[in-house]
Amino acid sequence: MNFVHNIFASSAPFPLKPYACVATKIGARGGIAAVIGTSAPFLYRFKLDVRYELGLNNNFLRFGLIFKYQKTYLWDK
Repeated sequence: MNFVHNIFASSAPFPLKPYACVATKIGARGGIAAVIGTSAPFLYRFKLDVRYELGLNNNFLRFGLIFKYQKTYLWDK
């Protein structure tokens, strides 16, 4: 479960959307963690996402692609 908040939205370079978040995990490496990252458009309906997660039991640098299936979400219509 994460709480995500966009940071530096007005001062970041155009395609980047930096964010910070607090995350909780369940399992062998469970606990509370802080996450910082950014996402940028990559291809049509794809975003490149880079995030660093630091917690009591974990330390990750992750890269990923996010695919957006819908052009607009139901609550934006």
